[in-house]
Amino acid sequence: LMPLLLCETVQLVGAELGLLLRREGEEGLQILEARSATGEPLPSSDQGYDAQVALAGLKQRRVIALDFDEMPVLAVPLPDGEICLLLERRFQHGKLGDDAVLIAQAAADSLALALRLAGLSG
Repeated sequence: LMPLLLCETVQLVGAELGLLLRREGEEGLQILEARSATGEPLPSSDQGYDAQVALAGLKQRRVIALDFDEMPVLAVPLPDGEICLLLERRFQHGKLGDDAVLIAQAAADSLALALRLAGLSG
């Protein structure tokens, strides 16, 4: 269920990749799931991400939406405060969809439920 939810979220917001990241300690993150917009798992070589944006979202417990030279990054902490949904666009320039934050927040709630049902989150 997690890969499907993540893939659909990536497509709906117009991102190119999506990652579910779990906080490890103060500054560490573990990749739980990584998907492209086509639904394919991201190979390890393509799993680079903006850790600082994800950590900021987790620490501040709020959505962080940034646009680096029209290469947007969106970090949405899940309700447990330990897992973050990170959505990025790396190659196609332009902003994410107008409703990207609202869609990502709704997806984060659904992903939190899926993780809880799978026993991967408190």
